[in-house]
Amino acid sequence: MTQARSSGGPCRFAFCWLLAVGATLPAQGPTTRPLTHDDYDQWKSLRGTAYSRDGHWVAYAVQPQWGDGELIVREAAGGAVHRHARGAGPAFSHDSGWVAFKIEPSAVEERAERLAELREKGEPPKKKKDDDNPADLGLINLSSGALETVPRIKGFDVADELPFVAYHLAAPKKDKDDEEGDDEAEAEEGESKEPTAKEPTEKESGDKKKDKKKRKDGTALVLRDLRSGAERRFEHVVSYGLSEKGRWLWFHCSTKDESGKDDWGLHAVRVEGGDRVTLLAGEGAFDGVTMDEEETALAFTSTAEDHAADEPRRDLYLWDLSSPAARRVAGPKTPGMPAGKHVAKNGLSFAKDGSVLRFGIQDHEPKPREVLPEDKVVLDLWHWDDGVIQPAQAKRKDRLDNPAWTCVWHLDDARMVVLGDTEVPSARLITPDGSRALASDTTPYEKRETWDGSYRDVYLINTLTGARQRILEETRSRVQSSPDGRWLAWFGSEGDYQWHVLDVLSLAIHTPSDNLPVHFEREDDDRPAPDPSYGIAGWTEGETGVVVYDEFDLWHFPLTEPTAAPVCVTDGLGRERKIRFRVVRLDEDADHLSTELWLSAFDTESMAEGFYCDSLQEIGKPEQRFWREQNVGRLTKAEDADRLYFTLETFAQFPDLWTCNLDFTELRRLSDANPQQAEFRWGKAEQVRWASADGKPLKGILVKPDGFDPNQKWPLMVYFYEKTSTRLHGYSTPSPGTSPVSSYYVSNGYLWFQPDIIYDEGYPGPSAVKCIVSGVQHLINQGFVDETAIGAAGHSWGGYQTAFLVTRTNIFAAVESGAPVSNMISAYGGIRYGSGISRQFQYEMTQSRIGGSLWQYPMRYWENSPIFFADKVRTPVLILHNDNDGAVPWTNGIEFYMALRRLGQETYLFNYPGEEHGLRKRQNKKDWTRRMAEYFDHHLRGAPAPEWMKQGVPHAEREAEKLRYVADDYHEAWAGPKPKVETEAEPEPEAEAVLEFATSLPPAKAEAAPAAEGSGGRRR
Repeated sequence: MTQARSSGGPCRFAFCWLLAVGATLPAQGPTTRPLTHDDYDQWKSLRGTAYSRDGHWVAYAVQPQWGDGELIVREAAGGAVHRHARGAGPAFSHDSGWVAFKIEPSAVEERAERLAELREKGEPPKKKKDDDNPADLGLINLSSGALETVPRIKGFDVADELPFVAYHLAAPKKDKDDEEGDDEAEAEEGESKEPTAKEPTEKESGDKKKDKKKRKDGTALVLRDLRSGAERRFEHVVSYGLSEKGRWLWFHCSTKDESGKDDWGLHAVRVEGGDRVTLLAGEGAFDGVTMDEEETALAFTSTAEDHAADEPRRDLYLWDLSSPAARRVAGPKTPGMPAGKHVAKNGLSFAKDGSVLRFGIQDHEPKPREVLPEDKVVLDLWHWDDGVIQPAQAKRKDRLDNPAWTCVWHLDDARMVVLGDTEVPSARLITPDGSRALASDTTPYEKRETWDGSYRDVYLINTLTGARQRILEETRSRVQSSPDGRWLAWFGSEGDYQWHVLDVLSLAIHTPSDNLPVHFEREDDDRPAPDPSYGIAGWTEGETGVVVYDEFDLWHFPLTEPTAAPVCVTDGLGRERKIRFRVVRLDEDADHLSTELWLSAFDTESMAEGFYCDSLQEIGKPEQRFWREQNVGRLTKAEDADRLYFTLETFAQFPDLWTCNLDFTELRRLSDANPQQAEFRWGKAEQVRWASADGKPLKGILVKPDGFDPNQKWPLMVYFYEKTSTRLHGYSTPSPGTSPVSSYYVSNGYLWFQPDIIYDEGYPGPSAVKCIVSGVQHLINQGFVDETAIGAAGHSWGGYQTAFLVTRTNIFAAVESGAPVSNMISAYGGIRYGSGISRQFQYEMTQSRIGGSLWQYPMRYWENSPIFFADKVRTPVLILHNDNDGAVPWTNGIEFYMALRRLGQETYLFNYPGEEHGLRKRQNKKDWTRRMAEYFDHHLRGAPAPEWMKQGVPHAEREAEKLRYVADDYHEAWAGPKPKVETEAEPEPEAEAVLEFATSLPPAKAEAAPAAEGSGGRRR
């Protein structure tokens, strides 16, 4: 809780203010209380949800925002439950008989230890590294309920098709005596000795020292049969992996010294039994290990052959599982290898049938020659004709400086073919036999991409010969291949809003969507860039057709019968009822759509959700199976059972996990992550409809607090971005963050409003004003909004709109503007520091919606920039803009602050040094969230202004200011228990109840609190 600097006037005033509010309320106190900022840590989420294949068990971790979580493993239909503190990342065995999971170290205990050390030594201790404080492994036998714990593991993996688990042990923990002994031993080894004839020379000693430095010390890897409990142990392992089906285990062994020299190298072993196979022995790096789909071959890259070199090259190795070892298939002397190239580290993949291996090659780059520091020149030259500007080049250094060229190795005839080159370096295999690949080239359009978005040329490549054929030129479209590679599909743009399909065999192109009575582009996309499509739902078995989406329905386009007419799979029901249908893939491994379709359904009018079933073969409208006035989370099916899982949520209902049968009977809730919510006052969300200032119909969300009385006046918080009304039934997790959280404000007696915004090209600022202000006025006209207590907040694009709003309206008592673009002219010419790319495309073609360059529409850039109208602002403005913002130049926040400051307008600029576009550090989130609430409570509720609002925080007092908002354990460590706030008199028991309830309800419409000295006070 925030502490007042004294027990004087402001606290006494606050008490009188609360009593005045309480005088208007019922006499009895409620059974719930409002949320406070101290409640966030306890709010939990579900993580790592896993389901057994037989549908009998489900496992998930319940994790608080800070602290130690709990793993819960429970029967989906029965009553058995297993719990384990700090469990995470559960995985079921193939036979559903076991569940394995990590047991994480206690964050609570570690913090307590570090605080104790801080108090003892007076300086912050370092956090423990993962290697110093590893997790344990938990194994639960689901038949008996027995738990086994394996201490100190680096990680584990459960085989997909066999009941085996592999776990990698961490190094044994050393006590202080052992560490001191090691130091003494190293000192003894470092003592000088006279060389003898048998001892290595100085040079040889240096080489050995260098080799030792290159090597890593491995630890034991254990492979366990969960049925029998039998284990096999492999020493000195530094990395390992199970094949996708779990039939093979590979591992790389290494030691710093030569005690484990016989184990050095890459090995493999059949999981169900068999001798270890040494694929390649010796020192070096081993990377990119991959197996084909049927697990008949394994490939990897390694530096073992060239390990002794200062800059060892990589080679490509292949093992066919029947051979005694792997063989090198690609190196510097391989036929077809371009001069100066060597095999790239990663990026290996097999074609679906295993006959072709894809890999990359790169230039072998020597280390740059070093010069004396005083002779070194560092320069960035920004050339007018650069395709990619310098900052973006720096961000894409690995891809641009030495891009990997795609190659293939044909296993059947042991032959290498180079597919890539300087212009088109990368390609992906698209056919099961690897005979065809797809590639694109953006280099001719890199400069244009700065302001106009991405373009590309698309090529089809014959991997047998390397021959390349261009199939599309200067297109914005992204080409998608069918699972078997027979077809390529893309959606046109800029006047060509049609689906196009190319037959890879004949290269014939046809347009199946032509002349249909619906649109397949997103007509409601109000950005200047071409409208995107609604996407492809999938391809039919045998690839006889493709299924695509329009706004509401599914359409089947026949491909092998060109004369056959397209069919609306959902028979127009979606468009008729304004329901958006989308395919749910219950079998995630299936490449093609099944005949019977499961569909998610979203009512775009009511925001209700559910599931329907339909058929690709039978004519008839989709059948409704499940329907709720709630958000319905992703539908999942148990792999080998007719059991479904999904989540249900509303504004007031956390998205817990639910299960049912395939026909949606026997619905049962499986989790209860936040039972403590029953202790708090909450609210209910409802849909709001109104017309914008220019008559456009709009939707929004209004959340009313529990105990809402329409005859009373309530403060209102307005939050916006673009269109958010589809989140009507979304849960609001109480948590600190960059933006205000609705659950906190509603629990504390605010109305919460989220209006949709529809934009006119070239006028994003005025569009926001027309939509937002009209929505606020609509609510005011209902009679329950305190028109003198309306606040607004937004971040990034929302922050820009907040800044613009206050230059056009005085309807708000106070606003918060996060990372705002205040000057579109200066921002247009800048870069996004996070990616290094120019910001011009954003203004011309995407979110900023100007529709052209600064020279085409100079007045649009001026008219939409809040900075040029700062003299019109009469509203207090709270700004958050961090100095490491990679999306919006933080100088834009400074510009707006400096303008308002110069004009004598109340404003505050918060910068958390080192933070990015949004806050990442939890301590900063908590600090900002608390201060933002204090700011709004003062301006909208008449609460006393905190000290930082009254007199700021001098730079020299920053460290002292931090202690105002830190956790209780610091106060007890340095200053004893937090002092109690004294009041003039203790309230009577009845008054206490009134006082508690009053903290979440609006002040009475009596005289408002006087403005705090040095602040704008509550607007009258």
